[in-house]
Amino acid sequence: MLKKIQLLIEVIKLRNLVIKNIKMLDRGGADITLLVPSSDRMKVFKELQSALQKKFGFPFVAPSTSRKGKDLLALPKLAKDDLTRVKILIKPEPGSKPKADDHESLSTYCIANAFAGGKDFSFETLKKLRNVDALPLKDVFKKCGSDWRQSSARHGMAVKKYFPKLSGKYTFLQRGGKGKAKWISKLYNRFKVLRNELNVTLNDDKWDPADMWIVHDSFLQLDFKKFTSLKDLNAELVKLYKFAQNGKPGIIGISLKKMEKDNVKYFVGNVDKSPKEIKNIKTDYSTPLTKFTTIKFDLIDGKGTKDPLEMAVRPFTNAESSGELKGKGSLAGKVGITEINRLFKLHLGKEVERRLELETMFNRNPKKFFELFYERYKPSNSLPTTITNPEELRAQITMKLGDDIDGYYMGKFQAVSICRFFDEENDEKIRNKIMMGMYAYASSTTELSGPYLKVSN
Repeated sequence: MLKKIQLLIEVIKLRNLVIKNIKMLDRGGADITLLVPSSDRMKVFKELQSALQKKFGFPFVAPSTSRKGKDLLALPKLAKDDLTRVKILIKPEPGSKPKADDHESLSTYCIANAFAGGKDFSFETLKKLRNVDALPLKDVFKKCGSDWRQSSARHGMAVKKYFPKLSGKYTFLQRGGKGKAKWISKLYNRFKVLRNELNVTLNDDKWDPADMWIVHDSFLQLDFKKFTSLKDLNAELVKLYKFAQNGKPGIIGISLKKMEKDNVKYFVGNVDKSPKEIKNIKTDYSTPLTKFTTIKFDLIDGKGTKDPLEMAVRPFTNAESSGELKGKGSLAGKVGITEINRLFKLHLGKEVERRLELETMFNRNPKKFFELFYERYKPSNSLPTTITNPEELRAQITMKLGDDIDGYYMGKFQAVSICRFFDEENDEKIRNKIMMGMYAYASSTTELSGPYLKVSN
């Protein structure tokens, strides 16, 4: 391969673009085919055009108006230039849908490669790594399309940037690995034992949502059984997280969210637990035909910094409602109806009706069901509506949706009930405590949660 063509390919690789094929032409030149997500096609065209023109000092243009934003053709000043008749074909690729273990494993390889000093995240480069235990690279690379490959490359560079002092011999683990990755299972198994001793409901992700772990080799044989309380286990993980951050042997858990852009946002969970409080809770019941309701609130840290957040409450699995925390960037997580009811029971002495109870009520006595539905939904300051009685509520819903129990009634009933419970509680301190519990669970920042770094857009 000619030297300038090799150099051009290096420019492409440094931008974490996926090269599907390189076809050297008999008459000279080459066709280089790239795969990019459909939505990024024009963006890639412009950014790559600018980078190549800056590198080589001559134009790269679309070969015709019909191919604008689709192909790039090199126009060197000299006809004998290596890049004469070199064309870059930018092909769209629909977003792929690998399983979580697949794209998390690929990100694990990319993070390991970044810490090894690599900026090329091709299969040929990643397969040389020897300090990764995850699903086999050849399998995950095949299952992850260009969208996830680019996301994983961004993960690599982002994590490397956040831990500039990381030094020493580390192993990069994802739970799909069959060897050293058993370390993860041992960690979470110990968590479950210690959690059960406390008699609390806290699943793996709400304790620590890390999707992969960076572990100094000196801790690969860490005996988790020596920790006799969840508090002690969390304290050790926090200590070792800080060690790794400061260049000492340590342990880091990373939560990975798909990155579709180069800009990165970091969220550090449960490392420095500064005091936080919630204020200014506002509910929005939405329309009768909208499945979700919304709770808006301000999260205020110990320095007084206010972060406006919101939680959409809507049905997910089994038509029961959960709270989905939203904010700046990616979704932060969910809190299910079981945990919400635990908080209501603790602070208010009452719970939202569950699906079985609601289905039974609806099937046996629909009139009673809609009377209670209306009581939870009736007009208020936060709910301007023309609906003035249960019959009007029933008519408006059934006219559009019929008796669609599974698709609507149960989840919406629970969603408006959650808002109503907040609105009927006059003690602001209690309202804020409940909301803080919901926020903490959804964001994996409960007082029992372990440390992690979340990387996202």
